[in-house]
Amino acid sequence: MSLRVLLVSVNRVLSPVPAYPLGLDHVRAAISPPHVVRVHDLLASGPGSLAAVVREFSPDVIGVSIRNIDDNDAAEQQSFVGDACRLVAELRGLSDARIVLGGAGYSLFPRELVTRCAADYGVVGDGEQLRSLLEVLETGGDPSELPGVQRPGTGVAEPQRVAPPHELSFDGDHFAYYRDHGGVLNLETARGCPYRCAYCSYPLIQGHSLRRAEPRAVARMARVLEERGARYLFLTDSVFNADVEHSLAVAEAFRAEGVRLPWAAFFSCVATPPDYYARLRAAGLEHVEFGTDSLSDRVLRVLRKPFSFAEACAAHAQATAAGPYVAHYFTLGGPEESRETMAECLERAEALTGAVLFFFCGVRIYPGTALHQRAIEDGQVSAEQELLAPAYYQSIGITPEAVREMVEERRRGRLSWVLGAGDPATRLRVDRKRALGKVGPLWEELLALEAARQRLLG
Repeated sequence: MSLRVLLVSVNRVLSPVPAYPLGLDHVRAAISPPHVVRVHDLLASGPGSLAAVVREFSPDVIGVSIRNIDDNDAAEQQSFVGDACRLVAELRGLSDARIVLGGAGYSLFPRELVTRCAADYGVVGDGEQLRSLLEVLETGGDPSELPGVQRPGTGVAEPQRVAPPHELSFDGDHFAYYRDHGGVLNLETARGCPYRCAYCSYPLIQGHSLRRAEPRAVARMARVLEERGARYLFLTDSVFNADVEHSLAVAEAFRAEGVRLPWAAFFSCVATPPDYYARLRAAGLEHVEFGTDSLSDRVLRVLRKPFSFAEACAAHAQATAAGPYVAHYFTLGGPEESRETMAECLERAEALTGAVLFFFCGVRIYPGTALHQRAIEDGQVSAEQELLAPAYYQSIGITPEAVREMVEERRRGRLSWVLGAGDPATRLRVDRKRALGKVGPLWEELLALEAARQRLLG
């Protein structure tokens, strides 16, 4: 016996690039066969197409993937919860199918979202756990004790953690949209994060233990994507260099399989072998995105980052010398931040030459993190407070307004120093390059524009 399962991707965010819903490919591979599965992507197909798909497919179960809760930007504070709940309500009017929530955003607030959206179930963590839930639903059993499954008004058993799959088909109708709108496709080489940064939600979603994909399997999937028209890859690991040897093995597998696609990944500024970035560059690494957060050792310690200012500088030097484009992401205004630590960070940032620097003012509080506990102890949130509505930690040493003012004063109009996700003019500059057919994150275009600005200034 099999069920008809419709998997729906809710995400419709276009910036900085449309994000391919790789997680739904993982779920589809885990449950089909025996189940009949269809993927429907609201970004690729548009919201108006959903009703026709539900009527034609007549699903028994509908999985709704919630990628993001909000934009994680204190300046804009755009929430996506209402969109998800309205979608579930629409599905209730179209079908009697049981509705299951999942995705990274959902996994941070499983109890709150399964209740607020009036869903039947939720799958916390790795989406492949849906297979066990479907087996129980087929037989009419009790899913209450299943790992990672949430029901309204109940707790949730510890999720099962699995490794990324060895093979994906990428045959959904939505594939062409991402191939033709930016050309960026995603792959995952490992799940989990061994680090314990105070604010970070990744270990809550994926756990602390690393589950690695087989490097040659990753390279074969990259070749499939390349053959199907992908022009760029983003490796979606929480921290690509969390296991240096595995990341090098992935790079070597890319070379052995003849993968020619340029690619990017997230990195930590932890110590690596002197030739590390050069070896990745030889395998196609085009963009390095460092989660740096601060260059003040005092703040780095409070945020529980696994590196120091000196190590951040060393990582920057190694990466830029190897040739890929480099960006650093800063998260300012958290615990122990002050005018002194801000001045120290911004002064030291001047040494990060040849990179794009993104400054986000405000640290989002997620439940279950060390920052959440700190915020409770400091009286900024209560232990009972629901954090679906974004709450940002407020340092007693400096106001959010002063943080932004100090960044603006220091950047002095430089296009390669970006406040938040960038103002509309900055985004327009990058979008114009994308419209001309350029692929990848494209924030490196800000370096070229800044160089041109400097030439005009003399």
